[in-house]
Amino acid sequence: ASLTWQPESGFLKGLTARFQVSQAGTGADGDEYRPSYLIYDFAKFGNNELLYRDSVTSPVIVNEGENARLVRNLNKGKSYQGFLTLQYARTLGRHNFSVLVGGEQSASYNENLEAMWMTQTIPGFDDYWAYDQDPAVRNPTISETTKRSFFGRMSYNFAGKYTVEGITRVDASSNFARGHIWGVFPSVGVGWI
Repeated sequence: ASLTWQPESGFLKGLTARFQVSQAGTGADGDEYRPSYLIYDFAKFGNNELLYRDSVTSPVIVNEGENARLVRNLNKGKSYQGFLTLQYARTLGRHNFSVLVGGEQSASYNENLEAMWMTQTIPGFDDYWAYDQDPAVRNPTISETTKRSFFGRMSYNFAGKYTVEGITRVDASSNFARGHIWGVFPSVGVGWI
């Protein structure tokens, strides 16, 4: 959702105020089912043992015992982003200038949980009651991040030929250690046609 305000007359003509906010949510779940099963190999014959007989050698059990498992995964997340900008632009004769200031914040939260059941006692069922052990919780994670920014830009143009622009950002992120969260990033540009 966004709101924009632009006065059409008076001293504030040339001002644009904009506010925008967005929100998102996610959810996912997944299952991994590894039952035990048999692999059959047929007896071979011929000079290079490349031909198969119709008799079976001893079968091999795959995912036997504790290797048979059921894993359930649940994930949910939410995030939002919002920003506010104020921009003022005017033209006075051959002089064009604009000033922009604003701020932005975003935050996200994510949670993940896995439960694993092992040693299947009732073959052929991909549900928790077919296992003889309580579930083991694996990889429980919660992550939360926040970012905040303040920025400004000043532009000046003379007769559409010479341009000077300065930009400064002040950014913060919860991904960095305390005492190192904030950073300042200035830049200046000069151009001509």
